[in-house]
Amino acid sequence: MTVWRDGVLLDPPPRGLRCAVLVCLATAGQRGLGPDRLLQSVLSTDGRRRGIRSANALEQHVTELRRLGLPIPERGRSATDPYVLDFERVRVDAEDFLRDLRDLAATPDVSRLAALMAHWTGDPLLHHPQVDRLLWNRHIKGRSTLLKHVRAADWESLPELGEFLDLFPDDRASALLQADLARLDRKRLLVVEDQNMDQIVDILDAYECVRVTDLADWERQLRDRRDDILSVHGALIDLHLTDSFRDHDGYQIADWLRLNTEIPASVMTMAPPAGNLRQESTIQQKRYRLLQIVYKGYGTFNARALREAATQLTSDEDVHVRARLGSTLETALFHARKRLSYPSPEHNHTRLRQCEVEAAVAARQMEIGTLPEARRAVRDFRDTWPA
Repeated sequence: MTVWRDGVLLDPPPRGLRCAVLVCLATAGQRGLGPDRLLQSVLSTDGRRRGIRSANALEQHVTELRRLGLPIPERGRSATDPYVLDFERVRVDAEDFLRDLRDLAATPDVSRLAALMAHWTGDPLLHHPQVDRLLWNRHIKGRSTLLKHVRAADWESLPELGEFLDLFPDDRASALLQADLARLDRKRLLVVEDQNMDQIVDILDAYECVRVTDLADWERQLRDRRDDILSVHGALIDLHLTDSFRDHDGYQIADWLRLNTEIPASVMTMAPPAGNLRQESTIQQKRYRLLQIVYKGYGTFNARALREAATQLTSDEDVHVRARLGSTLETALFHARKRLSYPSPEHNHTRLRQCEVEAAVAARQMEIGTLPEARRAVRDFRDTWPA
């Protein structure tokens, strides 16, 4: 809570039980609270019992608030006369919110809705556990009314909405609207799958999936709707795109994406190749710039593995962005080594050694640098050592 007195921030502000008393009076409005109701409304730290035991102790806290310059007039002589904030001499943001909400037009402009959302900086139930929850009823009902207005308006054009909804993790109405907002912001995922497309897409229902069934379909869509199909955030590609499971057609699509785009890719399979799987996976990941090769399961699909693969391909979290940069760097180094090893490693020994040193420097920058610095390090390495 912040308190301003005559335009100057009160530092430090009231804390503990004194803060709870002030918040109770601020939420009660112009009717105020009688001594008994105020005693019931100020709770202990754990919120399970009264925080102030007697009327005399309560009066001491109120006296201290008056000494800080807060306008709390003396009560009348009756035992039931309330404590009241003088709202002629004080402004309370929670009351400003309710007033502005009452003045809202039937079909408000989104700028007015944004201004109403700006009144809120957090969930009062979480920030003030020593205040009886019932005192917030007017404000919580007001918030629900605001959400109804938001739903009826062009809420997709409210950039503040996501941050506003994040303030109320335990509110059901906020959670429902946040789910709609998440669906609006869904990442696009290229899914290449020849036999079980519907099941895979159902598992990846959090994404807008662009479907490709085989190599011929890939070439056709690339020709007819190239810009749309290449506007995806990641690609999850089945390794085998024929019934025989003997082809590796998925690698062809992954290699095209590596050579022509920055789209990250992973391969999925229900029939891993024979031999040393760890060695084979490592080589192919580096060759085709694959984040991973996922065993998707046989019969019953491994939904968790597929969702985790999709997250790694599309997430904006720092750890996932760095993982994708690491994959790009490893692939660039793989192909640079391959090129510099022709006709033999000895032929380009000095340049090969320089390439590996610069790759190590870029890798270190990815670990300790900011994301812009990490991106720049990987980009500079690729420009210096093109595949």
